[in-house]
Amino acid sequence: MSEQYTFAVSKIRALEPKLLTKAQLEQVLSADGVAETLDMLESLGIELRPNPDLAFKQRKKEVYDELLRLAPDCDELKIFTVKNDIHNIKAALKCLVGGQSRPENFYLYPTSLETDRLFSAFLEEKFYQLPEGYEQIAFRGYELITKTQDGQLLECFLDKIALELMKDMANKSQSPMVKAYVELFIKLCDVKTAFRFSRTGKNFDFIISALCGTYELDAGALAKAAEKGTDELLALLSGSELSKGVELLALDPSAFDRWGDNRLMEIVKEAGLEAFGVDPIFAYYLANEAEIKSLKTLLMCKKIGLDSEKTKERLCDLYV
Repeated sequence: MSEQYTFAVSKIRALEPKLLTKAQLEQVLSADGVAETLDMLESLGIELRPNPDLAFKQRKKEVYDELLRLAPDCDELKIFTVKNDIHNIKAALKCLVGGQSRPENFYLYPTSLETDRLFSAFLEEKFYQLPEGYEQIAFRGYELITKTQDGQLLECFLDKIALELMKDMANKSQSPMVKAYVELFIKLCDVKTAFRFSRTGKNFDFIISALCGTYELDAGALAKAAEKGTDELLALLSGSELSKGVELLALDPSAFDRWGDNRLMEIVKEAGLEAFGVDPIFAYYLANEAEIKSLKTLLMCKKIGLDSEKTKERLCDLYV
């Protein structure tokens, strides 16, 4: 099976030198303000003007479309769209009940959904217009939010579904790297959710309704600990593979996010030694995603006038 991706991987290897390196990113850190930062990025071939947010969205879509063209039968690529699909369903539903008419401002890409028709499908209750597998999810989400008007309940319901769909796709993959990446991604999401609810006094039923769970980090155990409070949850996690990150979680959740992103990138970097197979394809998309995330953080820090050293602390590891 892996040999069918030999051509795709060779094309990806030709594209990888265009990715931003750690050394280049540190060079851009020295820029004075947003305008000079954008100038330096342009000199490196990264054009973000006039609208960086729009440029980032377009970049993700272009990378995904190119990978899909190179490897149209690579089912692992759907792992990237499913979480955006569910997010976009959530965005459309929240706009519907919130009386907003422009959900496209909140959509994420790449997505398998026809975003120009998504909102109207909810307005007209034509759930059958959604791709197979999403009709029931959309209908249940619609019923939940219209009956309860509870945005948090909707988030719990849909976020859990997104993780479960990702887990199912990863379990079908023959790639140990893809399985390891998705498993750690789910653990990180579950821990952040459990931690948040441990601080707000949510009961067991509510907490477990939001957790996906993995073989190594059981949703029930997480929910029980979170119901008892933050200290109990942290004590449970202190014996897991996330123990180093948990030390950060209690002090600075954003630092935990960066730690988690860097752990995920450690898994992805294993693909750099592969000559064929799905791993380099999977990794190249994530390499671009990590670059975009770092550039977004960099521009935000420049906008608020944060110095280079503090900005650097907020940046995640890159693929190259």
